[in-house]
This record gives sequence, C-alpha cells and structure tokens, in this order.
Amino acid sequence: MRTVVRRLADRADDLDLWLSLVTPEERGSPDFAAAMARRLLIAGRVAEARQALEAALSPSPANRRWTFGRSPQGTPRLTPAWEAASIDLMEAEGRKDEAQDLRWALFERDLSAPVLRAYLARLPDFDDVEALDRALAHAAAHADLETALGFLMDWPAHREAAALVERRIREVRSPLPLKADWAARLAQKYPDAAERLLASA
Repeated sequence: MRTVVRRLADRADDLDLWLSLVTPEERGSPDFAAAMARRLLIAGRVAEARQALEAALSPSPANRRWTFGRSPQGTPRLTPAWEAASIDLMEAEGRKDEAQDLRWALFERDLSAPVLRAYLARLPDFDDVEALDRALAHAAAHADLETALGFLMDWPAHREAAALVERRIREVRSPLPLKADWAARLAQKYPDAAERLLASA
C-alpha cells in the first residue's frame, strides 16, 4: 500500500505526501537521502534538503546496514549519489567554491570524467585549460594503472595514455580486459605504445 500511495503522490506532484511515506530506514540510506534531497532542491526547500542528507550521516539502528555491519557508532558509507546531491546542495546554498572543491576532490579520488567535466565547465575561460592539464597529470600518476589508463583513453587523451604505457606498463600484474581495444585506438599515432600494451600481462 505504501508503494501505491507513493506512486500516487508522484503523479500528483505532492511532495509532502511523498515525504510522509519515507521510513526511518530509508532516511538512513545515503542513496535514498540523495533522492529525497534532490526532490526538495527542485521544490526550493534547501534547508530540508540539507536535513535529508545529514540524516544519512548519523549512524543509528535504522541505518546500521550503511555502516558495514559495525555498531551504530561507525561512519556510514557514503555513495556517489549522496556526494552528487551534496554538490547540488552546495550550489543551491551559494557555496559554489566549496562545490568546486568537492568536485575536484572526487575527481582526484575516482578519476570520474563526468565530475571533471562539471568542474571544468564552471571555470573561467583559460583557467579550464590549465585545470585540464593538472587533471591529466593527476590521472597519469594515479596509483591504479588500469583506472588511469581507462580514464585517459576515454577522455580522450591518447598522447598522455601512450606516455603512461611507455612509462608504467611494467606495473601490470593481471590481464587488462580492454587492452586490445586500447591498443587499436593507439596504433595509428602511437604504435610503440600500442605494441607494448598488447605485450603486457
């Protein structure tokens, strides 16, 4: 019945009814908190959106599942959806510099192309060029070679990807599922890097 009423609330665009159906367990879920915060932001209810996100930061028996099974005093595992909603909240609160700082921190951690594109899109002209150079250098130095190479190939930044192969291919310790595809894309301009990639583990 709760699911049926929730669908009716959606169709009627009745946010208050939808919110009244949220359970304590759902409030403790980072992904659900993010979805709830987004609805509130769309409605212009910024303070309530912050409360929704912060509810998932306070471990309790209701959100124990988000603490890796540890006691309620543990730190909940936040999710990409929660982090993205936090950025949207900062923007809505006018904290644009903090939102940019968080975007960069998430890119540094995950090498997320969408996050980097969002970061670059908000920079003044010419600053984005310098920031992209910094981002590509960070990616090339990332501890996980496969993640780094995947990011550079998909951006695309093939020159930097070829340089990464030449410099770090000896770090490969397990098969790279996409190496044939990557090598084919590098072969025309960077044949030596393509060969070394194909010869890797």
